[in-house]
Amino acid sequence: MKIVTVAGSRAEAEAVSQVSRRIRESHEEVFVFCPPVDDLPAEALWGDGLGLARPRHQWVVRAETPARRAADLMVRLERVVRRERPDVVLVQGGGEAAMAGAVVAAQLHFASAHLEAGLRAPQVCAQDDVHRRVADRLASFRFCATAAGAETLQREGLGDGVHVVGDAAWDALETAQAQAPERAATLQELGLAEGGYYLAVVWLPEREHGAEKLAAWLTALEGLSLPVALLLHPRARLVMHEREITLPTGVDVLKPLGLSEMLVVEAGAKAIVTDAPAVQREAIFVGTACVAVGEPAWPEAGGARGAAPAEMAAALEAVPGPEGDNQPFGDGRASERVVEILSGGTTPAEPQETQD
Repeated sequence: MKIVTVAGSRAEAEAVSQVSRRIRESHEEVFVFCPPVDDLPAEALWGDGLGLARPRHQWVVRAETPARRAADLMVRLERVVRRERPDVVLVQGGGEAAMAGAVVAAQLHFASAHLEAGLRAPQVCAQDDVHRRVADRLASFRFCATAAGAETLQREGLGDGVHVVGDAAWDALETAQAQAPERAATLQELGLAEGGYYLAVVWLPEREHGAEKLAAWLTALEGLSLPVALLLHPRARLVMHEREITLPTGVDVLKPLGLSEMLVVEAGAKAIVTDAPAVQREAIFVGTACVAVGEPAWPEAGGARGAAPAEMAAALEAVPGPEGDNQPFGDGRASERVVEILSGGTTPAEPQETQD
């Protein structure tokens, strides 16, 4: 079996890493990596212990608007799929790459599979919510991380091809934790004290309103009872530079971290505040209290409590730890189940003949 695996960001590549490794154990994988120009540095991905192979096809998406990024991805992915003629196109998450991969597969009459199907978080990122809905609608295989995802698909009339396999990204977190450096030394190197800081992670997915959102974040973080360690996605860094936004007292920006280091810093924090669904999941994994800016992505797992930017400070000071037992995310064998299901239920498809 040949599978084209599409990752549209460093975070998506990390999330799909253990599925990718499982595929290569008994099948042929064509890994496609197509991050936006403002994504996190990705070179360390290929040697950080997560098991990702270097991509066979790789490019950087430089278009500025969501529609143009999606169009660029579809043109390039169509060439890849026509050339590789896979049994399945596998996409992850809710970026433009997930939607583009599902659309191209459907247009060319190939099967597609969507990891993290059924997740809906329109208040976190409206763009990603659209991408997820399109990918779910077109996918041949809809792999849900939780039972709540399957229930969402059922309500939307998508009951066929739905598999609750657990969270493949959870498998990656377990692998990364096994590779994690010693916590005390890592925190000391970063100038952090165990339990003596709040961690703020700013994803800023919708750059159009980024300046106002980032300014609201920093205003809310000023004057907390503990120092704030701030991790900024490159989008947020760019917005901060363009608008000349300054850091308030008590807020320090950390260097970009790999997943293993990230887990250490998250585990050592008093609490986390973020607008990134992936970080909310990581907070549950390490057992640290978390506040979601906007609507929480994983409420069924006892995860982050939602808060508006103006409410972040009070929420951080008062939030209890996670209440869930992680069971909604499965038992760490999601990647194995995904590959087993794909192996048993795919047939090669002929691409649709169209004029180039």
